[in-house]
Amino acid sequence: NIMGNMSWLFGGMSFMFCASIIGYIINLVMRGGTISEANLAWEGESVDIGRGTRNGAGHGLHLFIVDLLWWLVPAVLMLAGMACGFLFLFGGIGVAANAPSNEDPSAIFAIMSSVFAMICVLGCLGLLISVLQGIFAPLMYQSAVLGKRSVGAAISEGFSLARHNIGPMVIFLIIIFVLNLGVQFLIQMASIPMMGGWMAGWVGMMQDLSQGGVPSLTGTNGVVLFLGGLLVAVVTLVGQSFMQTFSLTMYARVYRLLAPKETVDEDTPQLPSGDEAAPAIVA
Repeated sequence: NIMGNMSWLFGGMSFMFCASIIGYIINLVMRGGTISEANLAWEGESVDIGRGTRNGAGHGLHLFIVDLLWWLVPAVLMLAGMACGFLFLFGGIGVAANAPSNEDPSAIFAIMSSVFAMICVLGCLGLLISVLQGIFAPLMYQSAVLGKRSVGAAISEGFSLARHNIGPMVIFLIIIFVLNLGVQFLIQMASIPMMGGWMAGWVGMMQDLSQGGVPSLTGTNGVVLFLGGLLVAVVTLVGQSFMQTFSLTMYARVYRLLAPKETVDEDTPQLPSGDEAAPAIVA
């Protein structure tokens, strides 16, 4: 029965893949739009979704390349970490193979230690990459959109600004992380009633399985499972969207404070230079 319905599985996976690509493109455009509109909002202007969408579409490629950078670098580091982990693992297997007896506890300990070392290496690399991305990536996005810089210049400026203000950037990252935890906690609390309906569907499937039948999503169980999962997904999406918008808006303010002012407002009065300075001041 399961193998006969594999077409539904692959069809669902294909649909989710296409939906993920479309969702990422929309998110890419709206990230740029949120950054540009947040900057105008900090100046006291009204937010215009259409204008933000156009600006976001114009900078979508830049943001994608910055994203690609933060995908490739972790991928290379994780592959290196996996290589080191496999070296530990093969070392443990070698110790086990050379053990005088298959029941030698040192062999089992060596293999378990190797697996644990591999997990620790990958976990530490993942944590380090997440921290570095949280510190340096936001200002790269801001530089690409607000600074209207090329990809290379945006990466360079974002890295430089974060490096020269590393203390405040770390503190700001911690604040965003704590707020995100709070929002995730609220999402989980709000999802508890919805999870009840979702779990009811799974209970029905388990009952079918315990009675020797094939688990079925049809009927009441299927409807409850679908609606419960849909509601949880909607609540999660709303919470994550809020945190992304909030974070991009705050980082727009951070970039305004840290980025060098390349132009001066034309309405700002300026003192004359050179020989005209003294008569002007006297007058």
